[in-house]
Amino acid sequence: MVKVIGWVLGIVAIASVGMHFDNGEVLAGIICFFAIGFLIPPILNKINAANKKSAEEKGKTHSDTSQKSANILGVVLLIIAGVIGSFTDTKPEDMTAEELSEACENKIMAYAMAQTLVKQNLKSPSTAEFPSYNSRGVTIIYAGECVHKVSAYVDSQNAFGAVIRTPFSVELKNNIVEETWSFIDIKI
Repeated sequence: MVKVIGWVLGIVAIASVGMHFDNGEVLAGIICFFAIGFLIPPILNKINAANKKSAEEKGKTHSDTSQKSANILGVVLLIIAGVIGSFTDTKPEDMTAEELSEACENKIMAYAMAQTLVKQNLKSPSTAEFPSYNSRGVTIIYAGECVHKVSAYVDSQNAFGAVIRTPFSVELKNNIVEETWSFIDIKI
């Protein structure tokens, strides 16, 4: 059972290496890479064999690291990598021009933020149902300079409890540096 846990944690560590390197968190990725060596049983066996051979060459004794101890050490390393990774969040000022442009032009986020504003202006916001962003009747236009124009509809209950379809149009701006959105205009 301990070896199965080692394999599962080893796979998590492999995924973590890719995730951390993909996010530019090099140190966290390297720590996860070391965790793989402790967690995956065949790798741990090779490490133990190499350490035993090295100890014998020096005339010393060597006790193998158990899989249970290796699993604990691996989990500790993954936690450390996670903490380090959480402190290396990419800020807008650290982004390349391409990354800024991509974040600025995020149509899905613009649609989600428009929905938030529309819900705030409904009689019964908890009943609001929006079409998906790529549905017929939904238009999201990037107007440049982080400004989006969203036109769609919402089905929700009115003051009398009847479900009605209401078209809306929202103009909003993504303030990348402040990590906020500001609403320019809304028509419901």
